[in-house]
Amino acid sequence: MSMPEELKGFSGSLAMRVYEALLKRLQKHEEFGMISLEIPQPLTFVEADKYYPIPGTFSVNPALLNNFELSSDGKLTYTGEGKRVVIGGTTDLQISGVGVAKVTYGLFKNDEVLPRAETPHDFEVVNSHENFSVTGADIAEKGDVYQVYAQCDDAGRTINPTTLNVIFA
Repeated sequence: MSMPEELKGFSGSLAMRVYEALLKRLQKHEEFGMISLEIPQPLTFVEADKYYPIPGTFSVNPALLNNFELSSDGKLTYTGEGKRVVIGGTTDLQISGVGVAKVTYGLFKNDEVLPRAETPHDFEVVNSHENFSVTGADIAEKGDVYQVYAQCDDAGRTINPTTLNVIFA
């Protein structure tokens, strides 16, 4: 089995570890899900330090979803009966504006940020592309909804995510 297109947005060894873990779960028919940004859109932060959902169109190969459903607006819903999930993801993005700014991605569950699932990143160069990742664990219960949000400490900034992939296994 070759690496699915959705995983090619991951960087370096993280991609291989996630891919190998996903293959093991596929072989065991265990539960897994994925949030994957297919058509990115820019996000302008109207207010500083306020979380906004990452815009764009999200989709993933249905073979990469088992007891999870992904909507086109990036909401991943758990449909199983309850389990501990390990979460890993990466994103590449570009920021516009002048001077230093901090962008934080947060993984939300049922409209609240998950503890220890925020990834602040300082941007020191204007229009630079940066990559950062998030890892964590959670107890997923039937009906739980996961979604990726971002905030910036400087109102008026715009980010342009080029990739966003988060695996739940």
